[in-house]
Amino acid sequence: MSRKLLAIAFSVLCFSVGTLAYEANPRYVDSILDLTGACRPQGVKLSAISTPGLSEPDYQGTPAYGAIPLNGDAFHLVLDRGAEGSVLYVDTDRSGVLRKVDWERQLWDGSFLASVPFSVSYDGLQTPSIYRVFLIWSPLTPTVLTYCRASYLSGEIQLGDVTYLIALIDDNTDGRYDDLDRDIMFIDTDQDGELFTTIRFVETARNNKLKKILEKEYTIAGDIIHFDALIVKFGNKMVMDGKTRALYLWRRVYGEKMTPAEGFSIEEPGAEPQRYKDMLEALPIEQKKLFWSEIWELANDTEKLAEYDISAIYGNAVYWKLREGLIYIFKINSTGQVYPEIVPDI
Repeated sequence: MSRKLLAIAFSVLCFSVGTLAYEANPRYVDSILDLTGACRPQGVKLSAISTPGLSEPDYQGTPAYGAIPLNGDAFHLVLDRGAEGSVLYVDTDRSGVLRKVDWERQLWDGSFLASVPFSVSYDGLQTPSIYRVFLIWSPLTPTVLTYCRASYLSGEIQLGDVTYLIALIDDNTDGRYDDLDRDIMFIDTDQDGELFTTIRFVETARNNKLKKILEKEYTIAGDIIHFDALIVKFGNKMVMDGKTRALYLWRRVYGEKMTPAEGFSIEEPGAEPQRYKDMLEALPIEQKKLFWSEIWELANDTEKLAEYDISAIYGNAVYWKLREGLIYIFKINSTGQVYPEIVPDI
């Protein structure tokens, strides 16, 4: 979710941090999730070779050493992998002292995330600046630590007679904001500060959560988003896989400033949903295509519903005030209730 902003190539308006401080008077914003949840992760290879000159703690397991380059300086870190878990130590200010950093949370894929503020020195600035970074470690790739910027700069800039809000993102997480082909500047071009939400809607296969069968992106005014689904509930004879008593067909998505009729379609109307393709092979219906194309007509035909052992067909719209940096996983229970599980998007 972000203000209505225009992302432009950084070469259009390019400043060093020192110049920008004079031209735009930027301020440090500690959480980039207020602006965007997208991330271009970088990687650090961890090694058993120790780093000279560090003041190290007493490790409980096997230490692995690495360093993150920020604005040309190396910030050292150690991952202590022991029997009771992994502990992260980071030299956040290049003093040579390793300090323990707690994991903030465990992500949906089993990896661990920490949010770490580094003190980075820049030319033209008398004191180091805070630069926050997400550090992510997964037990599945124990010798690699990934990282991604967790902060940005915000300010104003005068172009002609107009003052624009801007945001600078260090998209390759090197501690600088002047990489012409990698960093990003956002400009509020129409100065309205209007809030828009951009979502990526992904549907996966029932038997393989990593296989995408549908993926669409929508930009909608506001941050309260409605998801409209058609629910089909089956009777006892139609429990095709021994447990599935209900399925849902995604119809459309729309915002609080739109009518449902103005919403954006999700599933192709009349098409057999790919998510249930394998399960539908067991349907005792000769004309599956006709069944799906006339599903609303079936909803009002009690004789047909009884013939196909369908107990109910009805629409169900659910909505949330969405937050940046989260994944909303829709699920349906055996009674036909759609509900979300929420996990971080890192």
